[in-house]
Amino acid sequence: MSAHVDPKNIRPVAFSDALGERYLAYALSTITSRSLPDVRDGLKPVQRRLLFAMRELKLDPTAGYKKCARVVGDVIGKYHPHGDVAVYDAMVRLAQSFAVRWPLVEGHGNFGNIDGDNAAAMRYTEARLTEVAAVLLDGIGEDAVEFRDTYDGEELEPIVLPAAFPNLLANGANGIAVGLATSIPPHNAGELCDALLVLLKNSRADLSELIACVPGPDFPTGGVLVEDPAMIAEAYATGRGGFRVRARWHTEKVGRGQYQIIVTEIMRDTVLIFDAGTRVHELTNGAGEIFVLFAYGVDPENVAFPDFQDAEALGDFTPPDGWTYSTRVLEEEFVLDSEDTT
Repeated sequence: MSAHVDPKNIRPVAFSDALGERYLAYALSTITSRSLPDVRDGLKPVQRRLLFAMRELKLDPTAGYKKCARVVGDVIGKYHPHGDVAVYDAMVRLAQSFAVRWPLVEGHGNFGNIDGDNAAAMRYTEARLTEVAAVLLDGIGEDAVEFRDTYDGEELEPIVLPAAFPNLLANGANGIAVGLATSIPPHNAGELCDALLVLLKNSRADLSELIACVPGPDFPTGGVLVEDPAMIAEAYATGRGGFRVRARWHTEKVGRGQYQIIVTEIMRDTVLIFDAGTRVHELTNGAGEIFVLFAYGVDPENVAFPDFQDAEALGDFTPPDGWTYSTRVLEEEFVLDSEDTT
């Protein structure tokens, strides 16, 4: 027999509102424990469990390396009951200096590159903690944070790391959950510490004082931030916005009136957008393949966006056998992302 329900506790609610409210509560209790970082240490659960497992294996910055397969095995066996590939991918990313501003894992072996090549299998690579990771873990054995039971109740794991390093803002974070998402760019740790000193002296410091210390993000592969300062300030004030970054490059003379363009800083996962009306130079063959020559033999002053449409023709350029050279003006916007480049 069902329990009696007091009519006073029954209230009419729109089904859509009730469904949205309860689904968001479900999302907060489940997905945020996997897809979004904790604001206190800036880590997702799999990242936190990786660092803790490496500490338990005594993989300190001064210790020797151990196989990544050993670390991944401990993580999925004791703390994180998910696939080994996902755990290893998370570990690889923490070791890539072009993916994170302050790497938390020091890799030994092939951990991939900025061109998109994958890391070697976990049975070949080795790893240990970095100094920054050691600072995040410092004090964990001194009751600095709370622990909870692991998924099988046989071990304990930290709810959050002590984090004596501003990891969330220093390394940034990206994640998509149910109804929630985050995208935080990385920043310079020294500038963040300067901003923290300002807040320690005046907890009510306004945004302009903090921006004077942290003028913008600091990406792992560098680049030139070309966003308007007012838009940067608005992004920091509202938590919504974007940062446009341009590659840093220069030219080098190679003799006989020729030169080469040297790119010294470039964004990872670069996306090039060419507006309609842009003149492009391209090679085509009988198989229908197209190779676009965006900056071959062009005056380097015209390579910088958005003035490429003013570039002169390539002149007496001779294409390879089987290829035909031509120029054309784009009729609509053209997007070239990193997956299209070679």
